[in-house]
Amino acid sequence: MTEGSVFANPSPVGKTKTWKKGFRFFLFLFFALLIYFGFVWFQANRLLRSEKNQKHFIEKIQLVSGGGFTHEGLKVGFSPNPTLTFLNPKLTFADHPTVIESEKLCLDFNIISIAWGRTEPSEVYAFGVKLHTSIPAFPGLEEFQLQNAVLKTGAIRSGLAIPVQMSGDVGGQPQAFDMKGHFFIPSLERLEWEQVSMRLLFNFKDLPIASAATHAPDRPPFFIFKGGFLNGSFETKKQQGSGELDFTGTGKVRKVSYEIHNEKDMAVPLAFDVEMDLSGVWNAAAEELKINKSQFQLPFGSLETNGSLKLGTGEIPSFYFSAKDLVLEKMVAYWPGIENVLPFKIGFSGASQWILNLEGTLDHLRIHLNVDFKQALFTYGQYFTKPKDIPLTATFDYLIRKGSTLSGDFSVRFQEMSLKGNLTDLDMGTGTGQLNLLTNKFSVSGWESYIPMLQDFKIDGDAKILANWKGDLRALEKTDKIFHITIEKGSWTDADGKGIRNADLSLDYSPLMLEGRQMKFDLGKSPVVADLKIAGTGEQKESFFHLSAGELNLNDAWDSVRALFRSKTGAFPEGFWDDIKTAIHGLFPSGQTVQNFSVDISNTDRIWNISKLHAQVYGGVLDLSGWVDPTTQPVQYQSEGEIKGLNLDLFLNRAGLEKQWFGGSTILKFSVDGSGWGRDAWTSSLKGRGQLNLTEGRFGFMDPVGALSSIEPLSSLASRMKSPNSFNELDFNWVLSGGKVETEDFLVKSSDYVVDGEGTLGFDGLLNLRWDMYLPTSLAAEIFPGMAETFHRETRAHLGPITLLISGLADSPHIKPDPARAEELMQMIREGKARSLLRELVLD
Repeated sequence: MTEGSVFANPSPVGKTKTWKKGFRFFLFLFFALLIYFGFVWFQANRLLRSEKNQKHFIEKIQLVSGGGFTHEGLKVGFSPNPTLTFLNPKLTFADHPTVIESEKLCLDFNIISIAWGRTEPSEVYAFGVKLHTSIPAFPGLEEFQLQNAVLKTGAIRSGLAIPVQMSGDVGGQPQAFDMKGHFFIPSLERLEWEQVSMRLLFNFKDLPIASAATHAPDRPPFFIFKGGFLNGSFETKKQQGSGELDFTGTGKVRKVSYEIHNEKDMAVPLAFDVEMDLSGVWNAAAEELKINKSQFQLPFGSLETNGSLKLGTGEIPSFYFSAKDLVLEKMVAYWPGIENVLPFKIGFSGASQWILNLEGTLDHLRIHLNVDFKQALFTYGQYFTKPKDIPLTATFDYLIRKGSTLSGDFSVRFQEMSLKGNLTDLDMGTGTGQLNLLTNKFSVSGWESYIPMLQDFKIDGDAKILANWKGDLRALEKTDKIFHITIEKGSWTDADGKGIRNADLSLDYSPLMLEGRQMKFDLGKSPVVADLKIAGTGEQKESFFHLSAGELNLNDAWDSVRALFRSKTGAFPEGFWDDIKTAIHGLFPSGQTVQNFSVDISNTDRIWNISKLHAQVYGGVLDLSGWVDPTTQPVQYQSEGEIKGLNLDLFLNRAGLEKQWFGGSTILKFSVDGSGWGRDAWTSSLKGRGQLNLTEGRFGFMDPVGALSSIEPLSSLASRMKSPNSFNELDFNWVLSGGKVETEDFLVKSSDYVVDGEGTLGFDGLLNLRWDMYLPTSLAAEIFPGMAETFHRETRAHLGPITLLISGLADSPHIKPDPARAEELMQMIREGKARSLLRELVLD
């Protein structure tokens, strides 16, 4: 190998010299390091054990944290770095219930800094950290406890970014809380929040949130948040020179649980999840929380919100909520008892849109709410239903005072109806207050589509409503109520057009009275005027009703009433409508009308009293009174009255006949009582009595004089009479019982004859009469000249009795002389027994 080659073996002498130089350098370095580390140990031991420095460290901790720092001992360590450890340190705050504890707090120092005598920690970390704090503004975080946490920061130096990291358990959930980021402090000598900058990222994994709020057992709040589990990532940022802390984040709260006060108990709804997207600003100096556009996804709809809250003063400059597609029927599952809170027992489903704005303070909070129910369906029993896609909007402007009293205005718009109202001094704890509302004059045309009980009818006209409730507004039926309802040109008819038309009504309702005066409407084709008054409450109610009409078609009117109330058939005795219709049709079969009709009806103790009914009918005047008791089974009733001037021929020919019956003018007095409806009930129960008087009449449906003429001696009787079968007066008292009318004093007076009779007329139309006819002596003298002298002397006497038997159907009876009595009469005539033929009659 040639000389100078890199592979040539070095000479032994050179090798020895090189080794000696390296050894001396290593030895020098070792002793230098030994001296250096000894010096560092000396410095660290001197500096870290210095009470002055230890006090300085505590002051810095208190300055940076703003709290009071205590510990149970100190420990100085040197490996791998100089370390000052505080044992069981505790940090408390005079103006806040926050408490931070740990098993140990370690300050690590850089050995170079220590060597130069500088005591600036290069790293701070704590183990076994326990954080107990309260965040009153956030439900579920009133008491927040972090356990088994680890805290680590970089060198806490002014003017440099300080990294920080912290994680731990919350509520028994491992590693539920994690925070990392950095912050910047311009000066450690004077900590000013506005000069601090930071950027922190928070991660939550099933972090338990639970409310620790308490309340008085006898006055629970309306809503109590119970808890849930928070997941998500949230970031906070703060710029130097600004007092505002920005935050953003997305997350989800699982199994949100809460309680709602439902009447006397606290109801526990279904738990649900909430997804959220938040952004906002916290101003510590002003204690103001600003929420930028943030979103919450709830099981029954989505919610957007923005606004600001001044938590220190409780002031709300403005806070806005917008709920989209809020599904009403789902709200019942998450708000049990909402159907009981609503003033009316309303059923609902479908989506709705809500816009809510809050302003003021917690003691003086203004609420503005707009609600759009176009896509929702509402039902209120048989009284109201709103299908989907029909616009319905509501606006509310309320003021809540001291969190307990609510007052304000509201408005509702539906079809052509505009409703405005106000709520006065509503106690949100007891529900007591006063509610007023007023509508414009609106058309009700087509509203039968929204009122189930009227869906088979057609309504029209204009209406206006004024209403007032005072009392417990959660139970409107128990409040003191005042209503005023006006209807103009109203109509309520069925598919055939039968019902009420041209109605002009005005109704007033108060706690003691419902009253309507001069209510005008057409019942069928008959214009009528009515007054209504219902006084009293509960079982003590009394009702008064007056109806009048210049001309009334009872068939048409009853058809109209029946058409409107046919669905109420079950509320009346079986056959009620048909029996009344049959009775009316029987009295007025050809559509005859009554004139100058008026009736006064009252209801006391559930008994209907007809104090006065007046009408002109068939040429006469009817006046009657009576009562009906529907509380008994069967229904009971009584009536009494009088008909003056009745034209019996008009009445008996009412079915369209042109038959002559009696003619003349009739006075009928009657008193009738019974029970039950229908022919069978009337036959068995109807009883009564009365009197009938007919003047200047004529027997047109039978020929009693002709029947007398069939007796041979009287064959010329009709030709000798001035007006055969006519009479001056017909009078008898009658008794009704067992389905027939009976009389024992039937009397007919005529210038040509007198009738004294008795008999019956049944409900089946069968007539059975026995008449004793008497002829004046002047007429008898003409017929029997042989006995004329005797007859002329007895001017006050009458020839008779000549007995007639009348039987068969009333409209075509069979009339004949009594054979036995006729033979007896003829025998006395043949024997010339004039005096035996005469009778003294008392006719006055």
